[in-house]
Amino acid sequence: MLIVYLPRKNTTVYAATGKGNEYDKCGRLLLRVKKPELHIDQLKNPPEGVLAIEVDEKAARKLFGKSITIRYFDRTMNHTVGAVNGQYWFKVDVGAAPADTDNNEEDN
Repeated sequence: MLIVYLPRKNTTVYAATGKGNEYDKCGRLLLRVKKPELHIDQLKNPPEGVLAIEVDEKAARKLFGKSITIRYFDRTMNHTVGAVNGQYWFKVDVGAAPADTDNNEEDN
């Protein structure tokens, strides 16, 4: 019998709606403890602007005091994990997605 272990996605990304502190779920990502990086641009529809990121408690406890690298296309941001009491939340402003120049070309 072959058992395949697939890592469970332990981080949820939410995008600000622009209505106060309301956020819409954008997707889930895997945050590895050994190499803590989140590639926001790998989501199906990468959000723009302010994001709220929720890390599962188990992963957040293992990451206490470590820096998480957040990658968004050509930009890189860092966040150091602080005290963990349940789910761990933090916000990051990723700005706007780069313009897609490939779709703007015209065929002549």
